[in-house]
Amino acid sequence: MDQLRGLWVSDNPYYKYVGQANVTRETCNRLIKKNYHMEVAGFNGPKDPKESINYKLPYEVHKIKRDSTSDIIESIHRSNPDFVILSHDCWMFPNLPKIVQKFPDIKFIGYWTIDGEPISRLWKDILDSVHVTISPTHYGKRILQERYFHLDVNVVPYGADTEVFFPLEEGPKKAARNSNGIYQFELQDKFVCLYVGQNQNRKNIGCSIDAWKEFAKDKDDVAFILLTRSRVDKFGEWVIPVDYDLQEWSGVPGLIIVDDIVNETTLPLFYQISDSFLLPTIGEGFGLPLIEAMACGSIPITTNFSGHTDFCKNNENSLLLDGIDYYAGWNTKRKFVPPEHMYQALEFMYQGWKNKDAGFEKMKSNAIDTAKLYDWDYTANGIDSCIREAVKTDNNKMNMVYKV
Repeated sequence: MDQLRGLWVSDNPYYKYVGQANVTRETCNRLIKKNYHMEVAGFNGPKDPKESINYKLPYEVHKIKRDSTSDIIESIHRSNPDFVILSHDCWMFPNLPKIVQKFPDIKFIGYWTIDGEPISRLWKDILDSVHVTISPTHYGKRILQERYFHLDVNVVPYGADTEVFFPLEEGPKKAARNSNGIYQFELQDKFVCLYVGQNQNRKNIGCSIDAWKEFAKDKDDVAFILLTRSRVDKFGEWVIPVDYDLQEWSGVPGLIIVDDIVNETTLPLFYQISDSFLLPTIGEGFGLPLIEAMACGSIPITTNFSGHTDFCKNNENSLLLDGIDYYAGWNTKRKFVPPEHMYQALEFMYQGWKNKDAGFEKMKSNAIDTAKLYDWDYTANGIDSCIREAVKTDNNKMNMVYKV
């Protein structure tokens, strides 16, 4: 096959620790090696140098506004692609049917994240407008097909770079925990729990802290590292403020707050020095921090709901917490985990760690083995297959089951 030209539309790949930026960067880098000519239309771009990767990518990046259809159209004109991949929540592309109609010779691929259920009926035209549909999880495929049974959904999971995220041996792990190591924290002989994510209520941080306060009140051998980032974000017309005043938690026992964007060496170290990873999210399209934690041997405590349940298995490599149904935008169900459920899970993990329980060690080993199955090369190979499928698709036969 001759070299194909592709345009990837998603978060700007120069963002260091934005999930969709990682997907864009890791996948496009590998598609280039497969002899594709790739360009990226990336939403916005990092303003703080600490938010940006410090090397040049092997493809052109067009900076576009997140909510601008005209910017996407302009990027298509500039890059002259054979195919366009839209990698994000499908509702972020409300005018996609018009874009597809404007470029009848280009194949469009939707790589959609699904983090709640059911999906909105208002998304029908968006979903029907692409030539090939992909979800990063089997959960997402199921939810898409429950609403639109006619959709043929490919599952191509995201990955973890196991050359970056890997477990430390006991000696190096102890060295990284001492007072001369990471951020000058004294963590020797402590049960270390970690949170990694934005300071936003979607991650259920407030209830996590409430659970930790109850758990840690009578213990002096525990530490909870809250690695977060406070900022105001803008999604279209919506301005999302910082959800929590972190200073309110300054006296919580064992709590270490790192409100910062750390460097590429320090981030894996946080995972590697932790024993458990707490992320009671209300819903995830995939859950990159969870698979990265597992790759480093940190056992997840997370919600028994949404995309990450593809690889987080209760009492095998994770603890999954049943939550309360919570209805958000578009009347979409997500899950809210109350503090008492997290408290019990933290206590279970702590006792397993303290007693060097064989079951605890087995969960850790299983987590590491699970992460090895999720690889960015596997992701790129799956996307490559979907591109080839799209290229040979007859435009006149798109979604004929529905559009009679």
